[in-house]
Amino acid sequence: MKFNNIINKAWLYSIFVMATFPLLGIKATSIVIIILTLLTFISASIDWRTSFKSKNLKWILIFSSLYLYYLISSFFYPFDRTSGFVLEKKMSLFIFPIILFLVPQVIKKTKLHLVLLIFAITTICIALVTNSIILYKGLPYKYTLIADFSYSYRTYFSDLSKIHPTYISIFLAFSALIFLDFSLKIINYKWQYRILFITCIACMIPLAAKLPLIAFLISLGFYLLVQPQIWKKIKYYFLLFVTASIIGSVTIPSLKIRVAEIASSSFSPPEGFGYNSMNVRSGIWNCSLELIKENWLNGIGSGNIQNKLNNCYEKFNTNAYLEIDYNTHNEYFNILLSLGVLGLITFLILLLTLGYYALKKKEALFFSFIILITLCFSTENILDRQAGIVFFAFFSALFARVYILQDSKTC
Repeated sequence: MKFNNIINKAWLYSIFVMATFPLLGIKATSIVIIILTLLTFISASIDWRTSFKSKNLKWILIFSSLYLYYLISSFFYPFDRTSGFVLEKKMSLFIFPIILFLVPQVIKKTKLHLVLLIFAITTICIALVTNSIILYKGLPYKYTLIADFSYSYRTYFSDLSKIHPTYISIFLAFSALIFLDFSLKIINYKWQYRILFITCIACMIPLAAKLPLIAFLISLGFYLLVQPQIWKKIKYYFLLFVTASIIGSVTIPSLKIRVAEIASSSFSPPEGFGYNSMNVRSGIWNCSLELIKENWLNGIGSGNIQNKLNNCYEKFNTNAYLEIDYNTHNEYFNILLSLGVLGLITFLILLLTLGYYALKKKEALFFSFIILITLCFSTENILDRQAGIVFFAFFSALFARVYILQDSKTC
């Protein structure tokens, strides 16, 4: 029994470490995942009657179905280095449900809150430290030479933090929701959490990642709407916040540049040297939809997508696609091209199931997380980078463990 307690504590502390994954990097994150997996199997083997319940196994299957689909589909397409790399990267979609659904110990809501707080503090520290370095050193000349302030800042921020601007923006958006939730529901440190909420937003603004900002506003709205008692109290503050956001989008330089980019875009593929993120995406989605139209039933396999896209990009009279391999920039398109329509349906069932239970349980933070990530999937291949895969797999499984698998009375 004493040994089991040691294993359970080691598992819990490892979960706390896992919450710092934005800071850990790829190698350290992988090591923590391996440790958690080993501790889970040791703990589950000691108390196997609790761990291997049919309900737990059912939810493991629901969560890991997308990864299993990727694994099975690899037998029907030529297996190469790219296909193997995709399976390796996406393994967290299979591992985290096992880690969080098989471990026999109860995860109390206080522990969940601590995990969320560790993640949010880690994220905001990364943003603040990186911005402090930029303020102290300024933007290097080589960055300002080739682009406007917004692009130069985002590029330098990414180089310093080792996190893509879109991903750190998503992490900051979720962190802001966490701090808001804590400020409304936890008795202590209310004003501190509100200051951190505002700080997260302040850090998101210069990054000017369009969809994460929009997704944040929408998920914030849903967070309030599913809690009528809170909505009544702060609905005018929310409307004021939305108004301020609209005004800020046309007055704050970094946001103004991005808005002007959208306004001036023809939403058609780029030509020659005149391109920006909007018309580049237009070309990407044009080719993605063209490939989907031809291969919607069975897909083309995860290892073939980039080559097919690159071949399609050659039809455009531009050099925009020569230096970088642009993926589909839409997770739904990527899954549809990789696995076909049944693969996409499998993924949508998971998202809808999580959203349904989050709404049914009236867990606003859980529900707003699903809204946030579901929207962000529409313009980024979130599950193509380890940071995105871990973010989705870890928190969706953690929320499901606490709010769906466990009896709310026990935690």
